[in-house]
Amino acid sequence: SQVSDSAVVAHLADLNQPKQEYPDDSVSLGSGDLFDDAVAPMLATKPLLSAALKAREVAEKSQSELSQVSDSAVVAHLADLNQPKQEYPDDSVSLGSGDLFDDAVAPMLATKPLLSAALKAREVAEKSQSELSQVSDSA
Repeated sequence: SQVSDSAVVAHLADLNQPKQEYPDDSVSLGSGDLFDDAVAPMLATKPLLSAALKAREVAEKSQSELSQVSDSAVVAHLADLNQPKQEYPDDSVSLGSGDLFDDAVAPMLATKPLLSAALKAREVAEKSQSELSQVSDSA
């Protein structure tokens, strides 16, 4: 469902895009270099903010450590579990929830116009996304 590079390039061809990449393109001033730290003085008076910032820092650190784990470590971790040895073409085929349960949303649509509009918008977005992926796959 990703758009191919050629489609992206064609889409951006008429825009003002850099023609050459430089080694320092990714270097940018951080907000700390431009602005004074406004959060630090508030931490003493707002313990919940302090706790939330510490929790976010810990979560980001653990996420970065987790992302550094190589695929081989993940595979080794799952080696003793009951994992399929062979993939089959119908592995991704599954019963949909509509095949198992009655549609509980349909009766609500008449009384909830915003829900109806949101569901229609999601359906249109999914349809256009699938059409876009079919175009990029055929290209």
